[in-house]
Amino acid sequence: MSRFNFTLSRLCGTVHTGGNLEYVDNNTLLSVVGNRITKLDLLTPSITTLPMESRTTIRHTSHSPSSPLLLTVDSTNHCMLINTSLNVCLHRMKFKNPVHHIAFSPSGSYFSVCTGRHLQVWLTPSLRRDFAPFVLHRTYTGHTDDVVHASWTVDDAFILTVSEDNTARVYMRDGEDGYVPRTLAGHRDGLVKGVWMEGQGALATISADGAWQSESYVLKQQSHGYQVNAMSYSPDGSNVATGGEDGKVKLWSGGSGFCFVTFAEHTAPVKDVHWTQKGVVITASLDGTVRCFDTCRYRNFRTLAAPTPMQFLSVGADSSGEIIAAGTADGFQVWDVYKNNNVETLIHQRDVLSLDYRGDGKEIVTATSGGSLYFWDLDSGEVSRVIDGGRDIMGGRKENDRMTASNNASSRHFTTVVYAKDGNHVLAGGNSKYICIYHVATGILVKKFVVSHNRSLDGTLDKLNSKFMGSAHGEVPPDEEERVGVGAVTNIPGAKRQDTGERKSRQEVRTLRVAFSPGGNEFCAVTTEGMLIYRLDEDLAFDPIALTEDVTPNAVNNCVSRGMYGQALIMALLLNETPLIAMVVDGTPNASIALVCRSVTQNHFVRFLHFLADKIADTPHIEFYLNWLQAFAKAHGKRIEKGGSKFVHAIRAVTKSVKTRENELKHCLADNVYTLEWTKTSLESALSKIEEANKV
Repeated sequence: MSRFNFTLSRLCGTVHTGGNLEYVDNNTLLSVVGNRITKLDLLTPSITTLPMESRTTIRHTSHSPSSPLLLTVDSTNHCMLINTSLNVCLHRMKFKNPVHHIAFSPSGSYFSVCTGRHLQVWLTPSLRRDFAPFVLHRTYTGHTDDVVHASWTVDDAFILTVSEDNTARVYMRDGEDGYVPRTLAGHRDGLVKGVWMEGQGALATISADGAWQSESYVLKQQSHGYQVNAMSYSPDGSNVATGGEDGKVKLWSGGSGFCFVTFAEHTAPVKDVHWTQKGVVITASLDGTVRCFDTCRYRNFRTLAAPTPMQFLSVGADSSGEIIAAGTADGFQVWDVYKNNNVETLIHQRDVLSLDYRGDGKEIVTATSGGSLYFWDLDSGEVSRVIDGGRDIMGGRKENDRMTASNNASSRHFTTVVYAKDGNHVLAGGNSKYICIYHVATGILVKKFVVSHNRSLDGTLDKLNSKFMGSAHGEVPPDEEERVGVGAVTNIPGAKRQDTGERKSRQEVRTLRVAFSPGGNEFCAVTTEGMLIYRLDEDLAFDPIALTEDVTPNAVNNCVSRGMYGQALIMALLLNETPLIAMVVDGTPNASIALVCRSVTQNHFVRFLHFLADKIADTPHIEFYLNWLQAFAKAHGKRIEKGGSKFVHAIRAVTKSVKTRENELKHCLADNVYTLEWTKTSLESALSKIEEANKV
């Protein structure tokens, strides 16, 4: 089962869906994507997605300036406290009133919550799990409308709040006797933000009656404007191509998760994408064209169309990439790419939702609307086995369903299916919140993944609240709860029918496309929320030393004195003190260098490589540190190569140091070579003279 322990690695195709952006440090940015948090490394660059999910779409976030704590609040006012260094959720709670803003104080000891017309200040919980972690310090009142933003002074003594009542107020955190909160008025519209001017004893407020347009960016990432429909891996598995409802085709880096090129030639939604072995991306669109894109020159070099206008829903190509077949609603067209002509038009009689060939080409699997997977033997043309997945994929009750989740199997079926690399398993997904992996020979369900727990999507809950269900309307969506309130009376005064004229639909959770990477260590699922990449945690290393408080310089010295050089090096890297790391490295015997290098975990690769780069650049003991570098490369070379962009800067630093020392020594060694050659010639001449003299 360990070979199927896939975990969510990153979410591509969607960069930001709302809420505020948070800087962890100068190089790390946190972005809200649905009910998940995505971490963007601006230095590498790369994207990772935190494993925990909120109940609904996240609206507000705040990161502590003094500890690895992150607060998130979703659209139903549920709060999560997350440890970003360990990627775990520590605590959860729910606020009684709608939350408009949340922020940590500069010291990280408090955090403020703008809830309704009040401001609440809470004590920051510790990093340990407590029985009652959230403690309310004080509630501040005075505004007559919703408080939308709060800002702290540097010393945590005063708090500035702004409200939709066109005023701002200054509160003292602990509230001394006789202090009256100051009210600042003068704006003609609701305020949106207020900040303290650091070091000037002044403050600034911003209202909604004006805008200052400016733009200066160092990073620009744009997701698909609408839903992602299709994806395809590159032959080497390093990149992914996606097509969306916005008519755009995007290429994403599999290592970093960043989009590096966008094609916008299509004028209608892109329904299918295929990446050939020769590096050509082929797309099928509802605009009636099939386009071929060159991934080296980033251009559309061929556009194919049918003799009569029709909309294309799928596309594929043979192994050489010369013959392309594109499917429509009632048939498919076949083209020769290099001759640029239509070869044949074929018609089929029934809808086939999805099919895939096994690696050896002797068997295919098809998905039907009945929820079953059919396996066909191509030699005999008969069905070799059938897997009934209707009960496995069923689950999740939609807003308008009149049957429970356990009785709606007829409406759930697989719409996409692919073989695993070994051909013994298949991966399938459809109009449900589940993705299933089956063993082909036995038909057993091996693993089932939940695409999303986001309650803002329709179909994620198995049971709905019957209080909000009836003949007139279904359950109130979470976003609607925030706007009108659950159970709010929406009847027009004097009207006998309940109809406000408002129309709002919810997106349904489903899987549009699944695919295994060529290496087999990850798979991708195109879902309602974007493109989810699941990866095997082959490089996940548990580091128990990092969880203790016993990591001190004295502990490092004790480990070195007892000959525990590997543990000493890990502890020194955790403390991130260069003299301490140098002491451990210099004290390690040559015979133990290879063993100590193997004990370094992947979390410390970058730090240790930068240390070696700095030492090689200015040390007289070049050979000693080059031996360390060689042993480290032998022990972890494959992992560094697989890591890709994560270690680029560290590898560049090491390469620069080695090249610099090589250039410095090159001239000196060249002079030494000439000196040695002259010495050799002189000695040979002197010896020849002595031999001649002896002969005489």
